[in-house]
Parts: sequence; structure tokens; C-alpha cells
Amino acid sequence: MSRFLIYLVLWVFIFIGCTKIPSDKFYGNFLEEFIDTIPSNCRLQPNENNLTGKIIVDNLNYHYFLEDEIIDFPQSKELLFYKSFYAYHFKTFFDEIHLEDKLQSLFLDSIQIKEVYLINESNRSRLMKKCQNCNVYAVLGFKGNLFNFPMQLSTEKLDVSTQFDFKQNLNGYPEVLMTYSKKSSNQKYFNGLFSAKKYKGKLKRTLILNEGWNEVQRKKSLSQLSSFLDLNDQIL
Repeated sequence: MSRFLIYLVLWVFIFIGCTKIPSDKFYGNFLEEFIDTIPSNCRLQPNENNLTGKIIVDNLNYHYFLEDEIIDFPQSKELLFYKSFYAYHFKTFFDEIHLEDKLQSLFLDSIQIKEVYLINESNRSRLMKKCQNCNVYAVLGFKGNLFNFPMQLSTEKLDVSTQFDFKQNLNGYPEVLMTYSKKSSNQKYFNGLFSAKKYKGKLKRTLILNEGWNEVQRKKSLSQLSSFLDLNDQIL
């Protein structure tokens, strides 16, 4: 094989057109939807396991992470609350309102999380139960009544959440679509999108991020990532 053909084969292997999904690991997650909406001249540069890699669009480099390869990322206080509440705190809520254990799983979908607030001295007296260490509460709607349900979340993760701007849709939780953005004091920006969507009975998770110092690129990547969220279709 000539040296030219060797280089050509290597180039094709390294830079895959975004219209050609290289692995079934991509199917059903948000990365597939993201690729469908960006220019056809983009290049997909997957790593060996196909669960991480780059998407190069014009002069923007996006990094993607799928499933167990997802790195730690900023989460809103709302998402942190949802995850903890539906994992185990829902039982505490039902116990507080004296709902029998055998009925709790039946009524779980009837709970509406209206809004999530940080706890301070001015609102602590409104909580439905005393909790000295709790740092957030949510207004829960259940059977026509509203309850201010408190919870203790990771202080570190809450501190991180206050540094970012979020757009999100959690209405279909555990399905999630959320973007985050931040511009630091040294002018470096961080833009990202997290998605969890159901596909053939499984929850497929995707993280796409872009970071750098160029203001034009910051605005362009944030616009691309945010375009998937309707401004009128926010958290609750």
C-alpha cells in the first residue's frame, strides 16, 4: 500500500463525518440528536471506547462523554433535589403526612415539585418539619395541598451550582435536559449540556461540553446547546 493510501486510511479513521454514527453505543442518547442539528461538515473524533471523544464544528471543539464515562459536572439545586428526593427522601415526606407504606409507591407520581429554594433564617419557620442541618426546601404539591419539604444537600455541590446559570427541563424526571454556563474572572468560559433520556427501557446519559476564552465561540456554543431548550419550557 502506498504511503498516500496509508495516510488516507488513517485520516478517515481519525475523523469520521458526523453523519456516520460509528457505534451502536451512540444510539438513543442525546449525542445522536445533537449531531443531527449541527452542520454536516462537522467531524466526529471518537476515542477507542466510543464513549468519549470530540465533535469539531467549524472552529468549536465539543467534548462528549456517555454513560459511565461522564465526568463530574455542575448541577442545579433543582436537579440535586430531584435526585435525592426520588432516590429515598420521598418516603420521609410520605411518613410526615402519614401515608401508609403500602400506598406510597402508588402516589409517588402524584407529587409535584413546584420550586426549590435555599433555606435561610427568614424562611426556616415555613418548613413542614424541623431540620437543623437542611439547606434547601421544595414546595411540593400533593392532593391539592402545598408542603415546604426540607432536605440537606451537599454543600460543595450547592456552592458550585450558585456559580453557574442553568436552563433545564425536569418535568419528565428521571428524563433530564439541562444546560449550564459560566464565565470566570479570568474570562475563561464553560458551557455544557447534560441529557438523560429513555431508550428501549434504559436511561441513556450524555454530557457535551465546550470551554475556552474566545467570546465569539462562547456565544456560539451556548446558542447551539441552548437551542434544544424552549425558553417557555423550563423546570416546573
